[in-house]
Amino acid sequence: TKATGFGHIFKVNLHGQTIATMGEKGNAPGQFVEPASVWESPQGNLFVADVGNARMQSFTPDGAPLAQWPMGKGTSRDSYRITGTPEGDVLVTQFESRSIVEYDANGNQKDNWTYAPQGESLVPAGIAPYGANKYLVLFPFDNSAIIFDAAQR
Repeated sequence: TKATGFGHIFKVNLHGQTIATMGEKGNAPGQFVEPASVWESPQGNLFVADVGNARMQSFTPDGAPLAQWPMGKGTSRDSYRITGTPEGDVLVTQFESRSIVEYDANGNQKDNWTYAPQGESLVPAGIAPYGANKYLVLFPFDNSAIIFDAAQR
């Protein structure tokens, strides 16, 4: 789960009891200003969108900082901005570039996509898994959603 404004990531059980915490307030590796979205890869790496620092961070399964990289301005605080692939790459919706960007665990950009049904790219504001290699992408400014099939890029 996430908590914004505390600089921490809290892991809780089904009863809402905290079973682990991660990070502290700040801008060094492993620190957060406003963690707003979290995704754990099938390999156990953790990805955190820290909107207060305008960056993504990745962590090893034991919580050690792996990498950090800029995620662009205008990333929402709605917690649905990141998800990932079965291979362990993270997908981030980005307001400024109006795109979905794929990064590996080290922050290297692998690909990016835009959706422009009438010639102008729409602004993605949420992404969630929707079956094998498919993702539901929300475009609230246009009151629309699409199912993106990553296998047919």
